[in-house]
Amino acid sequence: MIPGTMRIIEVATSGTIGTSLMGPVSTVTCELSNRFAARGHEVTLVDFQSDTPRALLHPAVRVVELARPRAKPTCESAQSRIRHLIQTWSRSYRFARHLPGQIDLAHADVVHMHSPDLGFLLQRMHGIRGIYTAHTPVWSLPHTGQTAVSTDSTRKRKPTLRGRLYGRLVTEIEKKLIRSSTLTVGLGNYLQEALPGAAVTTIANGLDLGSWLPVARSEARQALNIQPSDFAVVFTGRIAPIKGIDVLLASIRLLAERIPRLKVFIIGSLSGSFDGRDSYVDPYARSMMEAARGLPVEFLGFISNRDPRFRQYVAAADVAVVPSRLEPQGLVVLESLALGTPVIGSNTGGIPAMVTPDVGCLVTPGDAVALAGSIQKLFDEPERLKTMQRAARARVESQYSWDSVADRYLAAFTKTLEVKQIQPGTVPAPVPSA
Repeated sequence: MIPGTMRIIEVATSGTIGTSLMGPVSTVTCELSNRFAARGHEVTLVDFQSDTPRALLHPAVRVVELARPRAKPTCESAQSRIRHLIQTWSRSYRFARHLPGQIDLAHADVVHMHSPDLGFLLQRMHGIRGIYTAHTPVWSLPHTGQTAVSTDSTRKRKPTLRGRLYGRLVTEIEKKLIRSSTLTVGLGNYLQEALPGAAVTTIANGLDLGSWLPVARSEARQALNIQPSDFAVVFTGRIAPIKGIDVLLASIRLLAERIPRLKVFIIGSLSGSFDGRDSYVDPYARSMMEAARGLPVEFLGFISNRDPRFRQYVAAADVAVVPSRLEPQGLVVLESLALGTPVIGSNTGGIPAMVTPDVGCLVTPGDAVALAGSIQKLFDEPERLKTMQRAARARVESQYSWDSVADRYLAAFTKTLEVKQIQPGTVPAPVPSA
């Protein structure tokens, strides 16, 4: 091995890393693997089998695939969510049980984990105290304002006692994983604040600026039949309660008579899942579509962010809205800014670090009146909006390129190895069973 290089194992269980079907976490895993390999490190990706070519992976990344178990699609009912969690843990257990037989973990310098359940099982079953990236630790985010808007659909979806107990269990498991890991990467400072005694560093996710090139707004509008005089608002994300679609619709109801030629485009899977399958319509999505009747709102369903239409809709919009009640970071913010579209986002998680006053506005999560006010203000101040549009991409270029993010990760890996005095080719001592 060349001096200075590391043996890095990226561990994931989506079965989509490097394919066109990647969700947000899979995209992060792919981008980091590619950058690590491009810098000469020995990178091995371990994932479930994929039926789709991994054409987006760097050729130097070695891929080890494990047999993928079947999983039935689930909806967002309490019973189905619990069934989905059981399936997830079953998949992770199967993965953890077979992993040592597929790869030599003893000669890895870094085992980088991306899911809490798998990371926890690897620690308990094999004593692997690796490096963990906490992609969705919503328990660590302040919940201020998340219930400010209440609709019939949200009132009916209060967690059951079983759901609350299971949620607490999952939270405690991730906390235990973070406290036991050699290092945990959080996407915002909130994780360090939530667990001040743990080895936590903050590295926000980035964006591949080479593939997210600006699209001329006029050309995008022409392609989508959006008129120059239309005021277009776009939302991209899952159609799920945590994403605040009901908040957006409540704000649009306040604005429908105030803003002429207002158009709102909602892009996201109607099943509420990450993988984009619209094989069924989740009850929450159905209720939101009913609530949008009579409003200038169009639900477009799932469109991959690699689809030219996705980028056309974002580039054509005057403003992108991210009304999440809780959001660890939100890659859609960076995608919008990279395409020159200002963002109105909730003041939660990693959004405030990305949405500075020169490129957008922040509102209290769940506050439809504040969201409507911000949209109205940007409509009333077209020159200010144009200034934001010009500054948007530069914001991403200055701090959020994947190259700079990968360099921060590698620096954190190196520092961790030095601090823990781990020699290349060894794994930390096993962690006692819980």
